[in-house]
Formats: sequence, structure tokens, C-alpha cells
Amino acid sequence: MRTRTILHIAAFLGGVLALGPVHAASITLSGGRVDPGDGYDSTTTANVRVAAELLDLGVAELDAGVEAAQSTTRGDGPLASDYGFTSVGAFVGARTAGPLYLIGRYGVARNEIDLDPGPDERETQQSVGVGIGASAGILQLELMATRYLEAGDIEDVTWVTAGGASLARMAHRARSPARCRSDALACASATPRLRPRFGHRRAPGM
Repeated sequence: MRTRTILHIAAFLGGVLALGPVHAASITLSGGRVDPGDGYDSTTTANVRVAAELLDLGVAELDAGVEAAQSTTRGDGPLASDYGFTSVGAFVGARTAGPLYLIGRYGVARNEIDLDPGPDERETQQSVGVGIGASAGILQLELMATRYLEAGDIEDVTWVTAGGASLARMAHRARSPARCRSDALACASATPRLRPRFGHRRAPGM
């Protein structure tokens, strides 16, 4: 799966989420470094994440989404080999309210290490992630550290990403006071505006 393919998938999923009954949808593009464990050097990845806000609790929000990653360079593997890394997965998460916020996520991903020479390794791994973020209007910047727990032939995988998100809020959803304080631009843009009425009819007899 190449980087361009990942971006096409993200654009499609973003449109699907935008039409669904969600509070908000976001697309995050980021770069990262992945370390597959002993015998491997870390390598660079290009990543995309599409998420939907499911529940706004005022002090925090819950979301779910999908993400994919593809290594952009081949790293050094064991026994004079080199490798590429691909990951496709889904997650549920929570983030605190405010312009500066904390992030926690749990997910499951199908990870693949493409060894050359050597057989490819593919495993479904559980992941836990923590991060911090900052928002300004509909834009967000996030730094995440994710750990894929050892499963089968693939050891613990550490993945650190940094990137930006574009947040699209659904105009038909109510905004909580806490969310509007932290995202005033998005709330203001979705607040219905009353249009002035002109050309009132005169009352009979006037």
C-alpha cells in the first residue's frame, strides 16, 4: 500500500464520516518514526488518520476512527536485510477539552514488515497510545506515541507521530459550552444567523 493509496482511502472515509450522524469529523496527516524492536533500526513513515467524534461530555470527548501508515524509507533489519513497514487499523479514544489537551487511545492494527531478503511478517496487534495536542479554530496539532504490543513473530512496535488535523464540525449538532470556549471559530461558523426581514406589510388602516 503506497502513500498515495492511503491518502485516497482517507479522502473517501472522510466523506463517509462527514455524512454520518457524528458531532465532528477530522482528517490528520502526519509524519513519524517507527521502531519494530530488536534487530531493527527505526524508519520514517507517512500516516493518515480519519476520526469521528461520537460523544461530547463537556470536559472530554470520545471518538473512533481508522488510521494507516506506510514507511517512506526502508530501514535496516536483522542479518543485513532491509525492511518496509505498513499498518492499517482502527481505534477508540478520548481527549480532554480545551485549546491544549491530552489524548488517550486503544486500538487494533494489522501490521506488516516487508523484509528483503526474507519472508514478510504480518500480525494483528493491539495498541495503546498517549499524546498531547493544541487547537486553534478548526486546526489541530498533535504529538502521539503509540505502542503495539507483541504478537506472534512481530515484537513490541513503538510509533511516534507528529502532524496536523483539519476538523469539520457538523452544523446541525448542538455545541457544549466547554467545546465552544475551546473552539470558538468552529462554533461561530456553525451557529445559525438570523437574517433581517425587510418589506414588512403595513397594518390595515395605516
